[in-house]
Amino acid sequence: MVEKPNPLQTDAVLLCGYDLKPGFNGKNKFSLEVGGTTDILENTLDALDNTQFVDRIFVVTSSDNVQDRFVGRQKEYVLVKSQGSLINNIEAGIEKQQQRGGKKHVLMVCSDLPFLTSQSLDWLVINSRPDSDNKGIKIPVVPHTKVQELLPIYETYYYPMREFSFKMGNNIYIDINLLNEERIRLLVDGYRNSGSDNYVLMSLQKMALLQRYGGIEAVYTVMINYLSKLLQIKYGTKRSVPLSGLRKKSDYERVISRIIGHKAELLATPFVDIVLDVDNAVRLGIFQRGYDRISQIVNRQSDQTII
Repeated sequence: MVEKPNPLQTDAVLLCGYDLKPGFNGKNKFSLEVGGTTDILENTLDALDNTQFVDRIFVVTSSDNVQDRFVGRQKEYVLVKSQGSLINNIEAGIEKQQQRGGKKHVLMVCSDLPFLTSQSLDWLVINSRPDSDNKGIKIPVVPHTKVQELLPIYETYYYPMREFSFKMGNNIYIDINLLNEERIRLLVDGYRNSGSDNYVLMSLQKMALLQRYGGIEAVYTVMINYLSKLLQIKYGTKRSVPLSGLRKKSDYERVISRIIGHKAELLATPFVDIVLDVDNAVRLGIFQRGYDRISQIVNRQSDQTII
């Protein structure tokens, strides 16, 4: 039985490091306007500020203009200097959180989710808690049926699975002790060192790392996902996700558990907002043609879900 958490016993680390890709016209992702009234960061801070189960928010950013956003809010916000890469930013946020007497559990939140709501964040905190004292992890995923409610405005690709094909969520609830284990740190270091300017070399290094920690089954699963994506690009997903019969929920959970050395579970969420990242929003022109409709669907899902 999962015990419902007491209010304010979880900290959050908000990742909003710089990203100056050409498609963003020299802007940080989080500074893009949504709905014609506010930007993504403001919307994300609003969602965090209204959560029931998050205490302090540690904001990792390279921007010098973010601190003014914290004025007048009800929660405590701590600024953390960006260290560049995603992994380094996560480590910087956790380190600062622990230096300030942080909670045992942390909700990692990405700042590039333009439709994020406080309901989905509270739901993740409540439902991601481990069933026992082990340091297992529940990985939030959104079933493709939830995402397909957004058609034809929003289209994407899915990980194929027999029970329900899914899209990975961009937020996750973690136990700090899990990150401090030697196996996890070696895995993180290996992933960091597998970066390369040569895409093929980088891919081969990451596949070798995946095989080392997850075995042949992990590599097989990744190859199925890649082939399924190619088929989705060519044929779409209106009827079913290609190759979804080849992988079961237990297969994914077994592979991830083997990689991290702890029990892993895919957690199907009723919220689509945690997968609607700004890259796809810009690519599909959602800010120009469909923001209102997607907002209505996101709000309806929030209203229908009991925390």
